[in-house]
Amino acid sequence: MAALVDNLCNVEQKSIPQSLPVTTSTTTSLDDVIHQCGGFGQFQLRQYCFLSLIQITAGLAAFYYVYGAAEPDHRCRLAPSLWPNDDTYTPINRTHAFFLQLYIPAKEGKWDQCNLFDSLNMNKSLIECPNGLVFDRTIYGFTFTEAIGLVCRNKINGRQDIDWYPAFQELLNTQLFPIVIKKQLTFTQKAKQLISHPTTIKRILITGFIAFTETLLYYKISYGLATMKISPYIGILIGAIVEALGYITATVFMSTRFGRKYSFILFTGSTSVCILIIPLIIKHSTLATVIMPQTGKFVISAANSITWISIAELFPTSIRSSTNGLAVAVSRLGAITSPIVDASIHKQYLPDTFYVCATLALISVLLSLTLPETKDKPLDDIMEFTNDTHV
Repeated sequence: MAALVDNLCNVEQKSIPQSLPVTTSTTTSLDDVIHQCGGFGQFQLRQYCFLSLIQITAGLAAFYYVYGAAEPDHRCRLAPSLWPNDDTYTPINRTHAFFLQLYIPAKEGKWDQCNLFDSLNMNKSLIECPNGLVFDRTIYGFTFTEAIGLVCRNKINGRQDIDWYPAFQELLNTQLFPIVIKKQLTFTQKAKQLISHPTTIKRILITGFIAFTETLLYYKISYGLATMKISPYIGILIGAIVEALGYITATVFMSTRFGRKYSFILFTGSTSVCILIIPLIIKHSTLATVIMPQTGKFVISAANSITWISIAELFPTSIRSSTNGLAVAVSRLGAITSPIVDASIHKQYLPDTFYVCATLALISVLLSLTLPETKDKPLDDIMEFTNDTHV
């Protein structure tokens, strides 16, 4: 038995140099690593298709909230004594329109969605809809929002802080606090390393600002497309095609002499120009109002694609995942800020938000000039947290 084991060990030792030859360390780029792993062959193509299916299902779930959970226009239902079976949002005849004008308050050409005039009060005081609501089904059809009445008083389903706070407090005590403490320890250790590398700190700040701005611009343009007076189905279809073309174009440009840096400058600069033009033409040309935002969607999609590839290549392997995660977290702030500002600001000042976004895009372009080109950059030349090596 011992002899058999020795023979197997000898055979294994002899076969190692033949199957896994030892090579000297050479300067290797990321493209070389991908090539040695097999490139983009049939196996990688199949895996890519399966991973894409996951993203497609995630997109279906996301678009459900756009359409299935959309909030269509709605108004109060007239009293049965005034108009029996008031189930149609738009008036069906002149008499119906007269009663709607008489009892439904209007502002800027739109009916009040949650109140109507009290027919029993001569002062026309406003009351909440006592007979229910009528929804406009011409665009979204019968939605989940209508089914359970998530509008007006029930917009947040009637939940109060006292309803969810005990469960949320228990979640913090049992689940999140241990994780937060663990992450704080890891962050402290990495922070000590970052302090001794001002170049890395500068890059983190710049990439954080760029990630915030790019995501802010993306949702700024997307939110503007959603409020355009065209069918939301046509708008989302055109936007999806334009965005896909933007990703493909970004990939082509990054593989040329433009590289990551100048491709980013080109597309982000173009985004700034589009955002400056949109408020100037929005009231003058319907066709231009459609074309220019879609052009902005195209260039910002390309810029976003380049941004995340560049951020991953700017940092060493030891902190790449952490810096990329930080950039993602900061970018979410941009995703939150854009729709909140557009929804809360008065229409009179809405053009000013375009100018602010264009300025942020120009600042991102200027900051990107201080970053190095990462295309075909050898991995061995990337700064490591050892021996005080800097780029």
